[in-house]
Amino acid sequence: MDLILREAKLEDCDDLYHWKNDPVSREQSFNREEVSYEEHCGWLKEALKDSNRLFYIGIDDKNEKCGVARFDIKDEFFAEVHINIAPEKRRKGIGSQLISKSCPLFFLKTKRKLIMARTKEWNTVSIKTFKKVGFSELLCYNDTEWRGVVVLVLLTPDGGRQDENPLSGQQSNRAECSKVAEDKGGKYNWTGNSSSRKGKVCQRDAKDFRTDERNDISRKWD
Repeated sequence: MDLILREAKLEDCDDLYHWKNDPVSREQSFNREEVSYEEHCGWLKEALKDSNRLFYIGIDDKNEKCGVARFDIKDEFFAEVHINIAPEKRRKGIGSQLISKSCPLFFLKTKRKLIMARTKEWNTVSIKTFKKVGFSELLCYNDTEWRGVVVLVLLTPDGGRQDENPLSGQQSNRAECSKVAEDKGGKYNWTGNSSSRKGKVCQRDAKDFRTDERNDISRKWD
């Protein structure tokens, strides 16, 4: 299956609404509340006009919508990505394709240099999917509600140049991100490499990784 990506439109509202309220999606999300249709439509209308948000819809070889990648731009350096797959399209390798195709589009369009993803520590499928396409694990922190939260990052290997596919240098990207993760380990009270947390625990409290620090994560890469 080979996905084609396009930017989201208001006409995608119904599909995005059903994907958002799917029980599995809500269980994996950091916001498990079910939203009303009216609330969702109002949110999407505003989000599509927001220059700090980008949505890419995946279309499969049956010409059916199968998932969405949403990028929330935090500052001039990085953005956070959110992935949601249509319930009937899961377990078909769509997640990795959606990530691997949307990230280069995002890098090329916005000139940002880093993409961050967060997932619950128990969601090993999501963690493996992000790592499969070149993301590296930076740190894990404790959240009072979610317990372990894993932060993964993808740094564009060309340092922000716009004439190359940002995922073409996966191995060097992984090595560079791994080195940063190790260098910052002491700062985050987190030790080990970016490929495994086996035998390790999340020691960083969520209060140390709230909104201001997420929005200022670029300083950690200075």
